[in-house]
Amino acid sequence: MNTPRRRENVVSLLEDQATTLGWFPRQQAYLREHRPPTQIIWGPHDGYMPEASGRAYLRDLPD
Repeated sequence: MNTPRRRENVVSLLEDQATTLGWFPRQQAYLREHRPPTQIIWGPHDGYMPEASGRAYLRDLPD
């Protein structure tokens, strides 16, 4: 978030969440197939992502 372009990208994603939700199945398939090294950080006071959403990544990235 330290550049104007990065902030613009985040705003664009948030403004167009309906489209963003549409590509989730492709993202999930990519994660299952390629299993890239991933670190998921979540805390009980996370105001953006509910715990269930964070844990959902475990289905596609069990390691």
